[in-house]
Amino acid sequence: MTLRDIADKYILARRNLKESSKADIEKHLNKSFEDWSKRPAVAITRDKVAKRFTELTDKSPAQANQAFRILRALLNFARGQYHHDGRSIIIENPVSVLSDTKRWNTIKARSGRIPTNKIGAAWNVLQSHREAPEQTDISRTLADGVVFLLLTG
Repeated sequence: MTLRDIADKYILARRNLKESSKADIEKHLNKSFEDWSKRPAVAITRDKVAKRFTELTDKSPAQANQAFRILRALLNFARGQYHHDGRSIIIENPVSVLSDTKRWNTIKARSGRIPTNKIGAAWNVLQSHREAPEQTDISRTLADGVVFLLLTG
């Protein structure tokens, strides 16, 4: 079975999968694993995983993590679902090399704060959006919500 075959069956089997999750799977199959998607999944080795993870990490550590979490899920699915002569077609998930060698990227959480010296300007912008929402892309409800967050911390 190719990685593409496994992904298609995974998406069908997971009926409650969010649209964004399906889109992420497609994105990584078409970009991160484009050359792997048409080949047998059993050809994906620990060495190939480690090498590709390093390549993707150089571009975006967070996207590398996401891509390989998806690959891990797909291969775990195949490991549980598909057998030949009583044995799973995937003996070991090669993505485990990332955990075994502690290579997962540490991603710092975002903290989107308004700097203290800009709170007044942000307040004025929000008030103008609240007073004339038809002149902006932001609804009054959204502006009210952000004002509430500013006031309550």
